[in-house]
Amino acid sequence: MVIWSYQKMVKDDIKGVNMRIAIIGGGAIGLLTAYFLEENYEVTIYVRSTKQLQQLSNKGLCYKRGDKQEWKHINIDLFQNWQAKEEITFVTVKQYHLEAIYKKINACVTENNGFVFLQNGMSHLQEIKKLKTKQVMVGIVEHGAVKVNDYTVEHLGVGAIKLAALYSVNSFLKTLVGDKNPFFAIQEEKDYLAIMQKKLVVNSLVNPLTSILGIKNGALLENPYFYGLITAFMEEIAVILNLSEIEKENYFFYCVDVIKKTANNKSSMLKDIEEKRSTEVDSILGYLVQTANKRNLSAKLTESYYNMVKGKESS
Repeated sequence: MVIWSYQKMVKDDIKGVNMRIAIIGGGAIGLLTAYFLEENYEVTIYVRSTKQLQQLSNKGLCYKRGDKQEWKHINIDLFQNWQAKEEITFVTVKQYHLEAIYKKINACVTENNGFVFLQNGMSHLQEIKKLKTKQVMVGIVEHGAVKVNDYTVEHLGVGAIKLAALYSVNSFLKTLVGDKNPFFAIQEEKDYLAIMQKKLVVNSLVNPLTSILGIKNGALLENPYFYGLITAFMEEIAVILNLSEIEKENYFFYCVDVIKKTANNKSSMLKDIEEKRSTEVDSILGYLVQTANKRNLSAKLTESYYNMVKGKESS
């Protein structure tokens, strides 16, 4: 079944305020977020590639889920033209692309701008705290999504986006929370460190091992030898992060649940390795190694897996 919907929605009839949202990053999460938020807000995607700009401008954004396929026209521009004019900006690029964004935020921002950072790992948190604005939320993405090409995103698994404030939250950010769309729920969490740490554990257990072994996520549970690897690694991670027994158990069960829901998916790190792109291993396992060093702890498994991924990344 194919649904064609190229007509632009009139946002003023849907919302009391014609709120503008910027999406920085044209990857899977950026395209997915833009597709759903465009229903209620005036959305602009900012990308680095002129080729992607042209593709999205000419073809529109294509969303796939199962046998559904829908097209939408969405505003598109180059990142170099972003001036933080929108009330809310979602930053969906990978961590190694954040530096240029930090500079532009500090140059353009006012307290009337809200920012949502959706990155894997935790090494970016200290840098975000140095920004001139306090209207910042960080979050985790529980959706499974893949960028098929420059203008198409495939929604492989429906989850939620969970956001938590670093400081105060402005009224614009509050309007995002509680969206009732069953395919794109946005939930507010109280403790940003807890949600980021929980996702860090998932990223640490799943991404490196699937990329090293060259397997889909589900194999980590299906193969008893691979399952032994993630249980042993969980023990080391729990020590590094100083998790209680209850936290360790909850985080591991959460990870198992994520693996089950994404069993047929390839992790983002494995796809990066296959497509010869840089990975986010520095912001994930690199963060754990740094934390272990600060606490004078052994991190033999973490260091070994880190080196393996870096080796594959450079080969």
